[in-house]
Amino acid sequence: MNKPAEAPIVNGPVIARGRCGEIVDLGDQRVLKRFYPDLPQEWARIEYERTRLASAVCALAPVPERLHEAEGRLGIVLPRLDGATLLARLLRKPWQGRRVGRELASLHAEIHACPGEGLPSVREALADAIRRAGLEAAVRDRALVELEACGDGLALCHMDFHPDQVIETPRGQRVIDWATAGRGHPLADVTRTWLMLRIGEPPGAGLAIRVLVAFLRRLLIGAYLKRYGELRGFDARAAIRPWILPIAAARISDGIEEEREKLLRLLAVGRN
Repeated sequence: MNKPAEAPIVNGPVIARGRCGEIVDLGDQRVLKRFYPDLPQEWARIEYERTRLASAVCALAPVPERLHEAEGRLGIVLPRLDGATLLARLLRKPWQGRRVGRELASLHAEIHACPGEGLPSVREALADAIRRAGLEAAVRDRALVELEACGDGLALCHMDFHPDQVIETPRGQRVIDWATAGRGHPLADVTRTWLMLRIGEPPGAGLAIRVLVAFLRRLLIGAYLKRYGELRGFDARAAIRPWILPIAAARISDGIEEEREKLLRLLAVGRN
């Protein structure tokens, strides 16, 4: 694995912040994704390696330059991707909901056409997440059984794919944040996206944005599943049904408190 380069602390401007770190502008069309100091530094190494493997087979993934270490903090040096996210366009132009859903599906199908060789198993990661979710034994065991029945695959999977992960650059759309990438069944990835579109909220969103997102959900999800199914030759809405219980169970282990009640309701429905 790439050895982090030692360097003085970077004093460039912070141009974005996320759940795991901040994006620092290094100049010369490069940025540093610098992880927060209270997070395990191994996360940076994992994301670097998975992004490197994904970018080797998929043109949508940025090519990471190297790991960077300064004052005990690890980060990843990446090309700067100028442009707004697909989510930003959706919120600015909500009448494009169906179009955005179709674009999201086309990008996802392009990712799944790539091999996931060298990446960790999605199914194994999901099984581990289900075991860590703190669920009742009956729910946990059923989720594990249904996960096993869903089968496995060898495709490149992003596993955190949603409109805020797509940057619209002058050179075309690019997909960021490959920390959860793996090798597996495309429907595991599609179901995870369906779940996030159904229950997720944009971080830091006010009431007006939450109302708009609630209005757009059905439109976006319907267009996404319809287009993905057209591209792959099956009914995507029907195809994801066996995956919903294990994917929802695994999602609980992410510890996103505002999603927990929604996920538990989904699991309760799945038991009936």
